[in-house]
Amino acid sequence: MKIELSEYVKRPHLRLKKTFGVFYFFEKFIVAEINEGEHFSYEKAKEIIDFSYIYYGISVQVAYISNRINSYSVELALYSKMKNDGHQFIVASAIIIYSEIGLKMATLEKFFAKHSVKRCLNLHEAIGWVLSLEEFNL
Repeated sequence: MKIELSEYVKRPHLRLKKTFGVFYFFEKFIVAEINEGEHFSYEKAKEIIDFSYIYYGISVQVAYISNRINSYSVELALYSKMKNDGHQFIVASAIIIYSEIGLKMATLEKFFAKHSVKRCLNLHEAIGWVLSLEEFNL
């Protein structure tokens, strides 16, 4: 389900439309909906990272929710590139899967990520998990 069709769209957020997808910036998390057929590279991720620093500030700590409503590929090296460039503002990620291939890709990404990654079946599960993270409830 697209976030625009969910009850979460009623929460305060900023919507950022890029040529490769739409990103929703909430208080403690970002929801990404990447376009069909895209290859989500580090260069594209860097655009979102740079905007995140402007929107949240330099000492931001947020979770990233990948709402996989479309089929696309992800540069697996982007996790290590983010870490090598000093970008450690993502404390955890949730990947919402809608297909068997999506589950396989999420499992592979979980292996490469340097932070906690949870595979979820819907927005409600992903957002609930993110909001229960210890980092946000100190």
